[in-house]
Amino acid sequence: MAQVIIPLDVPSLDEAMGLVDSLGEATDCYKVGLELFTSAGPAAVQALKERDKRVFLDLKLHDIPNTVARAVGRAVVQRRLAGGDRSPPGDGYEQFV
Repeated sequence: MAQVIIPLDVPSLDEAMGLVDSLGEATDCYKVGLELFTSAGPAAVQALKERDKRVFLDLKLHDIPNTVARAVGRAVVQRRLAGGDRSPPGDGYEQFV
C-alpha cells in the first residue's frame, strides 16, 4: 500500500491535533510545515511523536509567497515595504498590505 503523508497546513497546534485525532490510524505520517512550526514550534513535532506518528518537517522559506507570509506574519510585508526585499512587484505580498 502506498504511504500517504497528510499535510498539517493549519495555523494552530489545536487544529492540527484535532485533524490527527480525527484520522486516527488512517495514516501514521504527517507533514509539519512552516506555518504550523512557526506558531507551535517543536511542540507540534512532539505532539505527533507522542501519538506514535512519523513526521516530515518541511521548513523551507523559499515557498509559495502566501505560505511564507502567513508563517512569518506582517513582518515580511513591512520589510519589503521598507525596501529590504528586492522581490519584483506582483510576487503576491501586496495583498497583505
